[in-house]
Amino acid sequence: MKKLYMPLLFVAAFGATKSASAQCCSYNDSGQNLGAQPTFGVALGDFDQDGDADAFTVDAYEDLEIYFNDGNGNFSLNQTITPGSNQKDNFGVEVADVDNDGDLDAVVAPFYSSCKLKIYKNDSTGNFSQAQAINSSISAAVGASAVVGPLTNN
Repeated sequence: MKKLYMPLLFVAAFGATKSASAQCCSYNDSGQNLGAQPTFGVALGDFDQDGDADAFTVDAYEDLEIYFNDGNGNFSLNQTITPGSNQKDNFGVEVADVDNDGDLDAVVAPFYSSCKLKIYKNDSTGNFSQAQAINSSISAAVGASAVVGPLTNN
């Protein structure tokens, strides 16, 4: 009899959680379209240090775009970065303070293994420098994404 109660308890708990979470939130489409190209990756962070989440997008086979949030959820294009002709195949993006200067920088992962992982540094106002390629013996897989974190544990 105990074996029967556990699955029923699980189903009851899952069903209750599922129905409760389905009623918690509602979302409205803002009607905004960021960019004309399909997007492979998006990272959110406060790039211009005004207290709201801005967006860094990686367009499919094309540019990188930085959109500023006006604080009301409206985004406007701040910067377009056009990578070099042999470095346009980007895929994933992650943001972190890579250079320890108090602002968020972007780490962009390649789509093809022939391309390199790249860092775009923020100047604290939301403008990003051209890429600094990371020379590494680590080859990226097709469709790679970036992950950042402390490597030296300090």
